[in-house]
Amino acid sequence: MKDDVKIVGYVPGAIGKIIEQHAVYFSKRFGFDYTFEVEIAHYLVGFMRHFQNDRDGLWVAISGKTVVGSVVIDGRNQQSEGIRLRLFSVDPNYHGQGIGRRLLQEAIDFCKSNGYEKIILWTFDGLAAARYLYLQFGFQLKEEREVDYWGCQLIEQKYELLLSADDS
Repeated sequence: MKDDVKIVGYVPGAIGKIIEQHAVYFSKRFGFDYTFEVEIAHYLVGFMRHFQNDRDGLWVAISGKTVVGSVVIDGRNQQSEGIRLRLFSVDPNYHGQGIGRRLLQEAIDFCKSNGYEKIILWTFDGLAAARYLYLQFGFQLKEEREVDYWGCQLIEQKYELLLSADDS
């Protein structure tokens, strides 16, 4: 399966598939309610409405014509909040094939080529495979806090990756 998966930019239908993939996975795995899907949809529509090729990135992993993963780099608030890595996900049927690693590498390479100095991401405790990749790529856990989101009690986590000009 791994060999037929390609990492590409936007393709028609990707927005809906990314929303669906997140909503279904997190509902099944953690019991997130409909408010999660609404939040993801609202965010992604706003992101795409203001998307700029030289500032933002969206990549999907495609197997045949099926979206099996995604990652976003959001540079809209780079001055106030920093560059944000968002919507990183791989369909569970494709876990363990290096697709997540390829998506993260694509996003990080984009940030380096744009001269960004730091990437931040917010996630939550319980996503062991993603955490493993974040740490392998050099992200550091900077903050944790208990939150009540999407009908669940969670430990929200903030990770940061400092990018060095020497790494490009």
